[in-house]
Amino acid sequence: MAIINTRSHIVLDKEGLRNYADLMNLSYGAILELNTKMDAYQVLFHTGDGFPGISAGTGQELLAAAKQHVHKDEQKELLSAFRKRKLQSIIKKGIYKSIDFRSLSPEGDYRWMRAFLIPDETASDTILCILMDIEMQKRCVMLERIRCSLP
Repeated sequence: MAIINTRSHIVLDKEGLRNYADLMNLSYGAILELNTKMDAYQVLFHTGDGFPGISAGTGQELLAAAKQHVHKDEQKELLSAFRKRKLQSIIKKGIYKSIDFRSLSPEGDYRWMRAFLIPDETASDTILCILMDIEMQKRCVMLERIRCSLP
């Protein structure tokens, strides 16, 4: 596997991806490579056996899988962010984008996830997508809001 270099992220191989996922505490998540020129994606790494059965395919196949797994309230924003023109804009501007959404877990409930879309500096038409489980973070924020609203 080629070196992936995205500003402050350098990942060398499958073992490196696993170490990177551990470092980022990806208890449930994945790292995907999105190629806007070829309109294709591949999963470079995912945690656990329960990750949705997506490994590689076209951009349309990725969007179809997202429709099946993403909560209907967040589908529009997430699907819009993954459109080819939006991804190309992220690459052109050299910025990153993050989107929070609820995704259907292997257990059948929805968990909050965050997708980071980061241009790959070594490939002009490629974005890395890091998917992270942020369920506990969202629950803590909700509990803090409740606590602050109590008399």
